[in-house]
Amino acid sequence: MENIKIIQQKDQLLYSSIIFNKPINKLSLPRILVIGGSSEKLKNVSLCYEALQNSNTTLTLALPDTLKQAVATLEAVFLHANPIGSVLKDNTDHLLDLASDANLLIIGVDMTLGSQAQIVVEKLLQECDKPVIVTDEVIKVFQFSPSILERSSKLILFLNTNSLVKIANYLKIPVKIRPDRGIYNRADLIKSIAGKQGQALAAVSRPGLRKNYFICHDSGQIICYDSKKPNEVGLVNFEGNDLSEYLGTVIGLVGSFLADYSNEIKDFTPKVLTACFIAKEFFAKQKSSQETSIKKIINSYL
Repeated sequence: MENIKIIQQKDQLLYSSIIFNKPINKLSLPRILVIGGSSEKLKNVSLCYEALQNSNTTLTLALPDTLKQAVATLEAVFLHANPIGSVLKDNTDHLLDLASDANLLIIGVDMTLGSQAQIVVEKLLQECDKPVIVTDEVIKVFQFSPSILERSSKLILFLNTNSLVKIANYLKIPVKIRPDRGIYNRADLIKSIAGKQGQALAAVSRPGLRKNYFICHDSGQIICYDSKKPNEVGLVNFEGNDLSEYLGTVIGLVGSFLADYSNEIKDFTPKVLTACFIAKEFFAKQKSSQETSIKKIINSYL
């Protein structure tokens, strides 16, 4: 990838205006719908919930009803699910109603994607006109309906490298990985997918293809990419932190900064980098056993 500009968020906050302009009035707080969880997995969706609770947003959490006893302290909407906590398709209309009131959706954190849950997620992605963050757990939806990637201009793929490779395969896009190129390999992979040159979409009759947004989490790094700005990527290194342990927190913070009352995605890269900066500060203070909260860290930059 030539002439790529890497915007790296290091130890000094690059975009203080992003925090300063974040809504604080309760009447103007963006509304977020989180759909996730399963009988076997709950950690990251709980971390996502906690991050959003501390980030000036109005939150609706939708979980499978198999978790009612496990999350008695969380305020949640419970969905009909099978014994392993995979939601059933009779939840579709209810979730579409909840989505209509939201400014941003987060779909997939800790979710088990059974056949009926796949139908639910596909329907949401097809009919929802709001920004949607999709995580690794539900990417199989795109294997059977790759055209969703083209139809939505507000899709935010929050995926690891393996999931991105699967997306490329679904779209029949050749993947080229060259040794010792690190971030450039992932940036090339994202840019190839963003270009949507695969056979699966070659027959689309409409002129022009809409743009999506990408966040790749891997190897202690977050890379973000806005398809409207094809020659730059954002980068945050989480030194000494295993992102898989705290991924729910990062997803929640990213969602809280991207959610906008206009239902549009604005300042994508600055907002993702700012959210990751707050996450790094929070993790560092936790590691050093300092008493803190996400809300306190955000307020300290106002």
